[in-house]
Amino acid sequence: MAATTVVGIHLERTGGTVISGTRHDRGGLRLAPKSLDTFSWLQTSPEDAGRKVHELADFAASLGSDPLYAMGVAGPGPFVSLRRSDPDFGQIHGTRSHPPLRGLNLHTIFEGALRKQSKSPKASIIIHTDAVACAIGEAIARKTNPRSMLAFIIIGDGIGLGVVRGRSPIRSALHPEIGLLEVRVHSDEGASYPIKEYEKKKEDAPVSEQSSYSVAQLASNIAIRERCKREDLTAREALETLPQKSREYILERRAYYLAQMCLACTVMLAPHQIVLGEDDKFASEPDLAGRVWKHFRELLQARGQAEQPLFEYPELKEASFISNSVVMEGVAPRQALGVTGAMGMMYAALASDAGDRTRPELD
Repeated sequence: MAATTVVGIHLERTGGTVISGTRHDRGGLRLAPKSLDTFSWLQTSPEDAGRKVHELADFAASLGSDPLYAMGVAGPGPFVSLRRSDPDFGQIHGTRSHPPLRGLNLHTIFEGALRKQSKSPKASIIIHTDAVACAIGEAIARKTNPRSMLAFIIIGDGIGLGVVRGRSPIRSALHPEIGLLEVRVHSDEGASYPIKEYEKKKEDAPVSEQSSYSVAQLASNIAIRERCKREDLTAREALETLPQKSREYILERRAYYLAQMCLACTVMLAPHQIVLGEDDKFASEPDLAGRVWKHFRELLQARGQAEQPLFEYPELKEASFISNSVVMEGVAPRQALGVTGAMGMMYAALASDAGDRTRPELD
């Protein structure tokens, strides 16, 4: 029996999304999505998450009435290695990543699930970060030009970057970790910064004299919850407990730090567009990109006014240069990053197995 089923999987800290599709050669290599399923687990329980990931893997390996052709799996980094030749290929870092998926080897789990399914022992497996998966899925949703570079930034408990040209990831030694990028603390933050990791500051020294901190420490959902002193809630729920003025202050400061990150991404990559992704279940505001764009332009203008080195290209002049993730029309009723990422991984699995010179199309 010919193998035609392709599966894409996107794992998050709270659950996973599985999309399966059918591979066929009508008019060139094509992929038709046919099913979507979701799983959830306790973010506070590595044991529950580990058990549910194994259940998800078994479910994904059983999809389709025919043998699986290929499977793509994405998860939150950092990974130990994404090189197939390494023994730690597909393993999420055991101490440097956020729980609850910390330490899981995705390749081992999903390959084991395929081996248990006697119909699909030869299906190939490809693994990417969640941000790369979303970058591919976003490029599909936007029908981007094959030569266009898109940078996708996931903003959640961590902050991640995925970069694609057309629908192909930009290859590197491991993967980007833009959440580690150090940014300048805003001068009005005050001497007693509210985030608990910052014990290393000098006593009574103004923030302007402090060291810089990572954009994840300042702008992630964890940072928002700490600012609100409500670590028991989601970022959205925590913000809703505050008066409007306090909420606006926090969102403005976060946008300022995210704008610095976007500027760093721009000067290093000069992408055609930057997409900011927040799952709407947890999103802290409806138009994050609009707020970030305002600060981004102010940073560029400040450099120009100070007669500092600066560069311009046409896309930088358009407000759409920084935008919010789009809804996968016909697949998801709302902006769900799990769907975007799973669609991206289904496409990546087929494209990887087909070879770099083949560009599959989606029905």
